[in-house]
Amino acid sequence: MQGFKGVMMTRKEMLKELGFTNDMILEQPIISDEEVMFILLVRKLVELADKDQLLIRAKLWQEHDCPLNAKYADDGEMQCLACGIDFKRHPVDTILYKLIKNEKRFKCF
Repeated sequence: MQGFKGVMMTRKEMLKELGFTNDMILEQPIISDEEVMFILLVRKLVELADKDQLLIRAKLWQEHDCPLNAKYADDGEMQCLACGIDFKRHPVDTILYKLIKNEKRFKCF
């Protein structure tokens, strides 16, 4: 799997990156691969948040899995009519919360 540093990492390496100890990794149940990737994604977004909020909002708007015809982009807007998120005006944490609540997936990251 690809970690948030952009290099290939094993599942064990990814869990260690998230702060899991060897003992914790061996215990069951443990978080799923999808949850690990989501946590790494959020961590990457938080890392980027200080750099450029608009870039993050645009990437989230572009890459979330609502149909293209539900995404409104006229006049510089970034809205999704399907999930009701205004990616231009809502804070990044609110956008992420709504995407998680709506169980949205991302095409890539």
